[in-house]
Amino acid sequence: MLYIAFGWGSFALGIIGLLLPLVPTTPFMLVAAWAFSRSSPRFHQWLYHHPRFGPPVRNWHTDRAVPWPVKAAAYVSMLASLTYAAFFANVHWAVPVATGAVVLAGVYFISRCPTKPTVSSSEARPAPPTAHPQS
Repeated sequence: MLYIAFGWGSFALGIIGLLLPLVPTTPFMLVAAWAFSRSSPRFHQWLYHHPRFGPPVRNWHTDRAVPWPVKAAAYVSMLASLTYAAFFANVHWAVPVATGAVVLAGVYFISRCPTKPTVSSSEARPAPPTAHPQS
């Protein structure tokens, strides 16, 4: 039940990301897919095959790919956050330093992901496993 709640909470945050410009959608959908894969094969399959949210989840599942427009949006939003923390927010100096460290980690992670899937999006993708072995 905890994974299902976590999945739906992540899904809701992803929906909020559609409405608010600096809140990302795809990372929350990936977390929701992960949580659903551990709790509900039905919800996982629904999200995996959803017409709007499914393609980024499938790209990540099969290729760990992040399309260039998504990378660009991530870089711009991270730079905007860092700029705001460093120059406009009235905060302790450690906040921009910590924000910079998080931004550097994010840039490093995203830049290491392939830019486009190795399989074209028009080709069929394999279905994900429906259940994980319990550990």
